[in-house]
Amino acid sequence: MKITTKDKCRVIVIISVKNSFRERYTETPYWKLKLASFNTTKHVKVLMVTPDKDNEISSKANPRKARIVLEYDLDGVYIAKQDFDRADKVKSIKDLIPDIERLVREDQWK
Repeated sequence: MKITTKDKCRVIVIISVKNSFRERYTETPYWKLKLASFNTTKHVKVLMVTPDKDNEISSKANPRKARIVLEYDLDGVYIAKQDFDRADKVKSIKDLIPDIERLVREDQWK
């Protein structure tokens, strides 16, 4: 398939990758909220990928502020390690590609 300048392009998903958080866990949710405030970008999904080296978001039982904010404001958080508490929006990195494929199918260039 040859893509020309006449073809339409559309951003469907933005992926933020963070190695550790410190006080930066609010940056990605901030941009999600900014995107949601405009009609032209409100459809864009924002996902985060992290190894969660500092265990900021791994626990659901005693969640830290970072997990609460990320899980509430983002469309998905994908953790690249074995031991963590899963939730509807907190998943394994193995789920990332299938979820992106699903989002693209659901969007279908609306």
